Amino acid sequence: MLGYVVALLCVLSAAAFAAGYGAARHRVAIAIATAVLFVAGGLWLEPTPTRVGVIVILAAGVLLKWPRLGGLATGVAGLMAGLWGSILTTQGLPVVPAWLLAASLPSVTAFLSARHPGFAPTALREEALLMVGVLGLVVATGLAISAGWGSAAALNLNPAGGVREVAGVWVMVLSGVSVTFGGWHSLRRRR
Repeated sequence: MLGYVVALLCVLSAAAFAAGYGAARHRVAIAIATAVLFVAGGLWLEPTPTRVGVIVILAAGVLLKWPRLGGLATGVAGLMAGLWGSILTTQGLPVVPAWLLAASLPSVTAFLSARHPGFAPTALREEALLMVGVLGLVVATGLAISAGWGSAAALNLNPAGGVREVAGVWVMVLSGVSVTFGGWHSLRRRR
């Protein structure tokens, strides 16, 4: 299940980061660097959930702070597409179709953002970066959180035998709702 979420994060982040190509200045050098990062991501990096999540979080944070770094965005798009190609090959897709499919997503997105400025306006790119950043946070921390809950359940033994439930679903729902509304409130106060 987590492997599919990592693949989804790679796909979404590759598209979101490649949309910054239209704002880049040195497009030929950026295209070469993106191709190199695509190959590096596909051949040498293992797409672990923590690694992919941390890369996306850091890149999205930097690009939200400094939106004029279109070259960095496109390079990370190539890296994420390469990791997606690697995931596709491990899931059974032949190498050539996997790499062609993975390379086509950021290529088409970068082409359309450079050709048509209205394809990915600044507000849309910022929202996409925020969304992939949050998904990256979930992917990077999800495995550790689920392992922690499992450990807590294993250590919480009932004297009558069996394992007691650590916390109900309501705890997770209430925590998620509280964090969401708190973040929404802090964003609304800034404006």
